[in-house]
Amino acid sequence: EVFAALYQEERELWPAFAATPEALLKRLPDAPGTPLAAGTGSLRFSQVLQAGGVWIAPAGSGSHAPSALAVCRLGLSAEPTSIETALPHYLREPDAQPQ
Repeated sequence: EVFAALYQEERELWPAFAATPEALLKRLPDAPGTPLAAGTGSLRFSQVLQAGGVWIAPAGSGSHAPSALAVCRLGLSAEPTSIETALPHYLREPDAQPQ
């Protein structure tokens, strides 16, 4: 699976979701411009994504891992909240299942 979201500048067009690379490519005709992909999933599935018209950041570009600066900027732009109200945002079902 890949984890994806679509942004144009700072505006979110598609909220984050998990999908197979093929399912993601089926959504792309609705996307404006040429989508840019980064992260380990884009490297793993680069052949499939590039064949579907996605531009993949070069492997050594630094775009495939979060930077401390980007995390800090996200934190500064977020509304303050208490630790008790901060919850994880799971995009897929866990692999582990109860026995």
